[in-house]
Amino acid sequence: MRSTLFEIPIPEFLQGVFPESIPVFGYGLMILFAYICVTFISVKRAKPLGFSKEMIQDLTTSTLISGIIGARFAHLFLYSEQYESFIDFFKIYNGGLVLYGFLLTTPFVINYKLKKINMTWHQFFIIFLPPVPLGIGIGRLGCFLNGCCYGEPGSAPWCVIFPSDSTPGSIYGDIPIHPSQLYAFSLGLILSVLLMKLTTIFPRMNGYQMLYSFLFGYGVIRLIEETFRADTPKHFFKVFTAGQGISILLISAAILFFTLPKLVKKT
Repeated sequence: MRSTLFEIPIPEFLQGVFPESIPVFGYGLMILFAYICVTFISVKRAKPLGFSKEMIQDLTTSTLISGIIGARFAHLFLYSEQYESFIDFFKIYNGGLVLYGFLLTTPFVINYKLKKINMTWHQFFIIFLPPVPLGIGIGRLGCFLNGCCYGEPGSAPWCVIFPSDSTPGSIYGDIPIHPSQLYAFSLGLILSVLLMKLTTIFPRMNGYQMLYSFLFGYGVIRLIEETFRADTPKHFFKVFTAGQGISILLISAAILFFTLPKLVKKT
C-alpha cells in the first residue's frame, strides 16, 4: 500500500545535478525481486542439463526486458486513455502492464537466444516455466504496494482498505476491498510448486507437456484473480475482461493439446 517504499538521499554537492533524493518504488522493487527469484530457480534447474549460470541470466534478462515492452504496448492498446504524453509510456513504476502482452515480444527474443546457447524449446519449458507463476505473483505484490490491479468491495475478514491517496482508496474510501493482488501471489506460488513437482512425479515429462500444464494452470488462476478485480473493463464481447478472454483461450488450447496426444511433440 506504499507506492514509494523509501528514498535514497543524494549528497548535497550533487543536488544541483540530481534531485535531493531518489525514490525506491515498491512496484519496481518487486519486479526486480521476481526477476532474481525466477533466475535463481532457473539456474538450479538448468545446471543438470549443462547450461551455465551466465547463459540463464542472459536469457532471463532479455526475456524480462522484452516482456515489459510487450506488456506495456498491450496496456497502451487496451487503456490508451491513461496516456497523456509519450513520456507516460515509460512510467512503469506506476503500474500498467498487461501480462499477456509478453506474448507479443518474448517468443521472438527467446527463440533468438535459444539458438545462441543451443537450448531447445523443450529444455526451455522444463527449466523456466515452473518458477514463472511465482515471479508473476511477486510482481502482483508490487501491484498491491502500488495500489493497481485492485479488487472489488467485499466483506471477507481479510479485505483491506487502501489509503485515500491511492487509486482504490480514492474510489472506495473506507470500504474494504478484496486484495486480488495477494490472491494472485498465493495462487502463483501454489502453481509454481505444483509445476516443479510434476517433473519429479513424471520424470519422462517433456517440455511441451509442461507448457500445456502451465497454460492450463495459469489460465485457471488468472480467471480466479479476474473474478475479484474491479479495475478491468469488459473488452471481450462486453462479457469478459481481456484477462478472462485470453485465459479461456489458453485453457481451451491446453485441454485440446492434452486430449490429442499426436500433437504433443516428443523429446
